[in-house]
Amino acid sequence: MSNFAQYYVTFLGDLWNNIVEWFQNHIAIIVEVFYGDWAGAGGYFQKLGASIGSWNALDYIAFILVLIIDLAFMFLLIVLLVQLVRRYIKFNKREIDKDSLIEDKPKGC
Repeated sequence: MSNFAQYYVTFLGDLWNNIVEWFQNHIAIIVEVFYGDWAGAGGYFQKLGASIGSWNALDYIAFILVLIIDLAFMFLLIVLLVQLVRRYIKFNKREIDKDSLIEDKPKGC
């Protein structure tokens, strides 16, 4: 019995360490995306600033068009997600109301 207990305590410790490591890795990735890639040295904005000096007028026009399309896409994606969540909440509320009506139904019907 003591061998199994020792194994199980070791197993739980290893499992806990793996779970903590998983969360640490995901948080590190999120921080890297928002701090390192966006604002840090060598990030997106610094690369844009470094390359923008060699652009001609057509490059600026293409940049503005692509920026508008990307922002519109992100906006529409957010609007779609909000609408889907609202529709799901409305549907779920209706189903809960149906369940309560079924419970209120008399036994003889």
